Amino acid sequence: MALADWSRSYFSYNGGTPTYLPELFRLPSGLTRNSNNCELSDILLAGYTGPFPDPPAPGDDSVVSWDSSSDTWVITEISDLPDYSAYLKSKETCSHIRSLLDGCPVGLENPDITESYRQSVFAYYGELFYLLHCCEHHGHNITESDLPDLPDDSFSTVQKVQERQNVWLNENYTESKNYYETQGLIPGDFSLSNLQIPSDWVLGRGPINPVTMFKPYFLPPGYEISIPVVASSGYYMLVPSGSDISVPVPGYSGYYMLVPSGADEVGN
Repeated sequence: MALADWSRSYFSYNGGTPTYLPELFRLPSGLTRNSNNCELSDILLAGYTGPFPDPPAPGDDSVVSWDSSSDTWVITEISDLPDYSAYLKSKETCSHIRSLLDGCPVGLENPDITESYRQSVFAYYGELFYLLHCCEHHGHNITESDLPDLPDDSFSTVQKVQERQNVWLNENYTESKNYYETQGLIPGDFSLSNLQIPSDWVLGRGPINPVTMFKPYFLPPGYEISIPVVASSGYYMLVPSGSDISVPVPGYSGYYMLVPSGADEVGN
């Protein structure tokens, strides 16, 4: 057979809905072929069937599907579909998504915008684009419950983050003070990277329970969390960054401590 360009012809793989061939496909021997310059026998050898006619263009009130039992395209009136009501709701949701995408915010390059908020906005609109694609190009029915949650605007700027952290600290004053003055860090319900510690609080260096580290936590500037020190203890400890102090590790298990960046831990 002669070489030909089959890249814009419809083929079915394993009885699935016919679609264009991939740019490259693999033969049973392991060799690959380019769909735009290959023989039909290679395509059939790779497990494809076809070529089939292009799918007919549906009307506004109909959809096109593939009948694998007869290897033909079928046009069905939308009102005859068993999930017609779900289809209508999906169309409404798609319209809502388009309106949300039209309102895509600008100014995310503003240096006052926090990086975490910027990334959450990108993720939000990326999820909207994905849902719209699944609905319009793959026939998936979607509902309003599938839409992602809006990014939390209270974390959009450094100033807003600071204000929210100050409110949180006032609401959790006693517990936060206890954590800070015993373990040296403060667990919270969200990132506390810009937390302003009251000047009368005294930094502690006690052992840190690993459970504390399962939540976002505030770490004092100039400190970091070490790797486990000795297998019998599992403690971490708080030590100024850059110091060469070796910290004795309490003989209890299941805890962590904070140690200086780059320090060599020695456990006894």
